[in-house]
Amino acid sequence: MLRSSANVTATGPFLFSLAMLISGSIGLFVRLIDLSPINIVFFRCAFGAIALDLYILGFKRDALTVPRSELVPILGCGFVLVANWVFLFAAFKQTSITVAVSIYYLAPVLVTLYGLFFLGQRGTKAVILGILLAFLGAALVSGITVEDILSLNILGASYAFCAAVLYAALILLSKRVKHTDSAVTALVQTTVGVLVLSFFADFGMAFADLKWGLIAAIGALHTALLYILFFRGIRDSPILLVALLGFIDPLFAIFLDRFALGSEISTVQLIGIVCIITALTLKTFGENKTAQITE
Repeated sequence: MLRSSANVTATGPFLFSLAMLISGSIGLFVRLIDLSPINIVFFRCAFGAIALDLYILGFKRDALTVPRSELVPILGCGFVLVANWVFLFAAFKQTSITVAVSIYYLAPVLVTLYGLFFLGQRGTKAVILGILLAFLGAALVSGITVEDILSLNILGASYAFCAAVLYAALILLSKRVKHTDSAVTALVQTTVGVLVLSFFADFGMAFADLKWGLIAAIGALHTALLYILFFRGIRDSPILLVALLGFIDPLFAIFLDRFALGSEISTVQLIGIVCIITALTLKTFGENKTAQITE
């Protein structure tokens, strides 16, 4: 029994870490697609829904049932996810991407605070310190400067903070989905995304000139597979550990930016990378105590 519990505890964080690695690589694909952010997200949801439909019909037909008690949380996740994207894109329009992303990575910190003060979770010192250190590292990796802070656009910062709150809410709502298959959960999210974003997407582009291979890849890899791993990993992972592992995303993104696109890494960003790696190492050293973190 203990062995089985240990396997579950190890599998959840592993799957969530894979989801964060995939998430960290999406920027590399997006840079190669000449579409507005809203259109990219719309096609991401559309192709993600198609991939999930094929996967479910081929391998998960017996998992299509959604318990009535989980229908509201699943639908809530869908609307929260779409609202998260809308606020994040609104932040990009009002302020610099650097500032928006730095504020956005407050989400794991918010999840940590909620878990500690409202869910009564007990976090090891290593995990809590790691989350705070990782947030500092993410802010440094984003390349934020003192000038960015002094010239802060309040409206843009507010949008980014709303996006962070919504992403934190997505993680917390996802923990309430215990029995519905993760592929079915992800299908609901992408379907809601298609329905909502269809009102905002611009369909006046030249469809023949679009890079459909890359768009399909973002749908299948960065949406279908990512969210299957995301929802399955969250289900079997302690909340505070999820908050810490979320910082794998910016860490992998900066490595891809450097080695795949040849971008230079500044000294400040290098310090940020060290902070995130140190935070994840703290989690490893505290592995024997993570059983104290309730789910």
